[in-house]
Amino acid sequence: MTHWRPDGLMSEVIAGLTGATLFSMFVLFAVMATRMRDEFGRALLLRSLLAGLLGTMFVAFVWGYVETFSRTPVTHLPVLVVPAIFVLLTAAAKLIVFRRHRAGAEEQLA
Repeated sequence: MTHWRPDGLMSEVIAGLTGATLFSMFVLFAVMATRMRDEFGRALLLRSLLAGLLGTMFVAFVWGYVETFSRTPVTHLPVLVVPAIFVLLTAAAKLIVFRRHRAGAEEQLA
């Protein structure tokens, strides 16, 4: 079974669309953060975004070293997996950050 690999102009278009999609996600986060009136909610949103970014950087960093210095054959991580990792880690960070602070707020009210 052979896989279609784009080359030439098509590969540049696909790479540009992937980068534009990731960039637009950051722009949407910035717009949403500037329009939020609640300072505490904004801080929690930005904290979860930062956690997702740091987690993605950590995965990319470790996997790069594994690919570079491994003595056994290692599967190459496709570039399109990186935005998916970012989305999953950011969603997980949102769940953790917002639940932890919601539980803390409920304890203060009691």
